[in-house]
Amino acid sequence: MIARQTYRTARRAPAYGVGTCRGLPPEWWDTGDDGNRLALGICGSCPQRVGGECRAGLPDRRPAGVIRAGLPYNDRGIVLPLCACGYPHIAYAGGAVTACPRCVVPAVPIPDGTEVRARALRLLVAAGASDEQIAVELRVPVRAASKLRCAAGFRRHKSRPTATSQSPTPQPTTPPIPPSAT
Repeated sequence: MIARQTYRTARRAPAYGVGTCRGLPPEWWDTGDDGNRLALGICGSCPQRVGGECRAGLPDRRPAGVIRAGLPYNDRGIVLPLCACGYPHIAYAGGAVTACPRCVVPAVPIPDGTEVRARALRLLVAAGASDEQIAVELRVPVRAASKLRCAAGFRRHKSRPTATSQSPTPQPTTPPIPPSAT
């Protein structure tokens, strides 16, 4: 009986020996994958690597879009430079090496934490929140919420009537005294 070759057995049995890449996800060796940096490190320390040749896998005379023997290749078969982040610079088209798209940080303004807290405090006070509610929203103790509110210039009365406890103003029970005619 002939043993049937499946996907798993084909992946586990390299043609020229056993490399350190055996049993790992093959997509790591496709240029542009998130596992490229790890694949480069594995290839760099593999005992099956001899110069620019990999003896662990199938012979690849013209690698394209893959990592072979620790070298990343683009889709045209040209060796790609490595970026400072350790990944292959897949957008490299020749000339000077710039930062890869992974390393480019978008120009997004980052707000100051104190400004964010002050804005939240203004919105909470405008909505009529109590010190207890402010403390919960800002994740600070009630005393700190009170101090923040006072430092921002918002003053509160000690007894603040709520909508349920409001009652009409009491009327005097004694009639007013008429002015005396003297």
